[in-house]
Amino acid sequence: MKKLTALLLMCAMVFTLVACGGDKKTGTLSYDLPEGFTEQTEGQWISPDYASGDSSNIIVQASENDPYGVNYTEDEFVELVSAAYEAQGYSIDSFNMVEFKKGELNGFDTLLIDCEYSLMGVEIQQIEFLAQIGDVTHVITYTTAPQFGWHDAFRASVDSMEIK
Repeated sequence: MKKLTALLLMCAMVFTLVACGGDKKTGTLSYDLPEGFTEQTEGQWISPDYASGDSSNIIVQASENDPYGVNYTEDEFVELVSAAYEAQGYSIDSFNMVEFKKGELNGFDTLLIDCEYSLMGVEIQQIEFLAQIGDVTHVITYTTAPQFGWHDAFRASVDSMEIK
């Protein structure tokens, strides 16, 4: 279980590498977190059963003036994730892109990435939502394993996103 916890946290950190910059429009991103998640450290939320081995987590970050952000292609994203793990001595056994969708929310560019992959034999489900608001890219990364059952709650959190 410690291996799974470490891998899930590492997965969330790797996926936050896609943050970046943009234009001059401003707004505030708001969303509902799944019930019971609590903030462990600034920007890191953990599941209600984290102490019992459910290492599901949510990482919230904002990054200024990065050249990619919501402009990644699916192939670039997969390459970035693979390279980030390889740099740490890990390899992805398999990778399945469930959804890769560029969009818009209240006039701001967004990118939704929903994928599943096997990392050293551990199955991971990950959803990443990026919103470009002015020069800041907001990145919310939801990470879990299938046995914990958080995927639907994570999708509901993404569906609750608003930019005001």
